[in-house]
Amino acid sequence: MNDKENIKASNGFSTIKQELIRRTQKPLQQFTFWVYMITAVGLLGGAGVWYELVMLANQEGQDYSALKVALLTFSPAVIGASSLSMVFENQKSRELLAFSVLCLVGMFFIFLLLSNINGFFGLVLSVIFALLSVWVWWIANSDNQGLYDDINPIDSVGGSLSEPPQGSTEGWDV
Repeated sequence: MNDKENIKASNGFSTIKQELIRRTQKPLQQFTFWVYMITAVGLLGGAGVWYELVMLANQEGQDYSALKVALLTFSPAVIGASSLSMVFENQKSRELLAFSVLCLVGMFFIFLLLSNINGFFGLVLSVIFALLSVWVWWIANSDNQGLYDDINPIDSVGGSLSEPPQGSTEGWDV
C-alpha cells in the first residue's frame, strides 16, 4: 500500500463554502466589528467615493465617470489588502489561501473589465464591485478577536487568574 492510498480525499468546494458561510455569519452580532467596518472601511477607506458623491450632488448633469473611478480604485485597495491579509495570516486552510489568490487575480480582471464599461450601467457594476470588496474584507477579518465585543479576561494577564503566576518573588520585598 503506498502513501497516496492512505490520504483521504476531501471536497474543497464544500470546505470553502462552509468556511465562507461561517466567516460571513460569525461577526453579524458584533457591534464593534460593524463600527470598525463602517468607520474604517466605509467612511475613511471610501473617502474618495464620498468626495465624488458630494461633487456629483453639487453639479448639474449626470456625469458618473468620476464616481465610477473612485469606486473602481476603492475596490482593489480593499480586496488586495484583505486577500493578502488572509494569505499571510492563514497557513492551515489551503482552500482559504486559494480563495485569497482567486480574489487577487479576479480583482484585476474585474477592474479591467469595469474600467471599459461606461454610463450608468458601469456605475452600477462598480457599486456591486465595491460591495463585493467589503464582503472580502469581512471574510478576511471575521476571526479578528480585536473587533469583537467580548473581552477575554485572561488576555491582559497572560494566563488563568486561578493559577499562581510563574516565576518567583524571591529577593523582592513583597
